[in-house]
Amino acid sequence: MKAQCEALGAKTHIEGFRVPMGDIEEAHLYADGEEIECRACQCCGSGSVEGELYYMPGTDPVSIAGATDKIVLLDTGVTYFTYQDLMKAGAKAILFQYGNRYYPHTDIDQRDLREAVVGDGKKVLCATIHSGEAVRLSIWT
Repeated sequence: MKAQCEALGAKTHIEGFRVPMGDIEEAHLYADGEEIECRACQCCGSGSVEGELYYMPGTDPVSIAGATDKIVLLDTGVTYFTYQDLMKAGAKAILFQYGNRYYPHTDIDQRDLREAVVGDGKKVLCATIHSGEAVRLSIWT
């Protein structure tokens, strides 16, 4: 890419940057003693997390403030700003949905959140669950 840019007359240089790495091989989600299929996201925190489930349909400041010490279930994916805001708010873990609740047997995608997780600071466990399970969990909360 550098050579292509220079061929077009643009002055370029390659600048290194740090990318947090660390894969999570598996995640387990239990609700009311029942295991729910999920897939951990790469490049996030790891370990065991227990806590109250907090269904958060929006990412407004009031909703994010309610995430303190909770496992957050999002309707949307995790963006850089949502991840950082939830970190600052003190969320214990983040779940987001993938797929379509009308197709319950569709495989769950594993996401790489390298673009959202930066630096060497604290990281939060993130996992993806199928939309059908997300709907079921949100009804419990």
